[in-house]
Amino acid sequence: MKTPAEIIQTALSEGRKALFEHEAKEFLRAAGIIVPKGEVVDPKNEKELLAAGERLGFPLALKAESAEVLHKTEAGAVVLDIKNDKELALAAKHISISMSQRAPNAVVRWLLVERMMPAGLELLIGGLRDDQFGPSVA
Repeated sequence: MKTPAEIIQTALSEGRKALFEHEAKEFLRAAGIIVPKGEVVDPKNEKELLAAGERLGFPLALKAESAEVLHKTEAGAVVLDIKNDKELALAAKHISISMSQRAPNAVVRWLLVERMMPAGLELLIGGLRDDQFGPSVA
């Protein structure tokens, strides 16, 4: 597991202004915050995808990670409540097709396979360095 400083340095060295979701969750884990169990897999390796699904257990969520797409839902890059291997393989194909149509210039670096969380409160936190206010949290 990388340290928070290593995670940020990796993103900066690649010229990214945002962390990939799995990096953000790794950052949160390092701070003692509980996040869903998950694994990143090669989007072209179905065997690796299915093995991750078996290790994590169903139901699952599947999300594409792309530096070009920050809002995954709008790009069709999220499938929820996946109940078995067949649905997991179909979800990966669905994401690939949706991304090619909705975000044709996006490169999918990884697929994030995660345990599906029960319904509850969802919290989104963003941070940025504003020219006028400096470091800010939204």
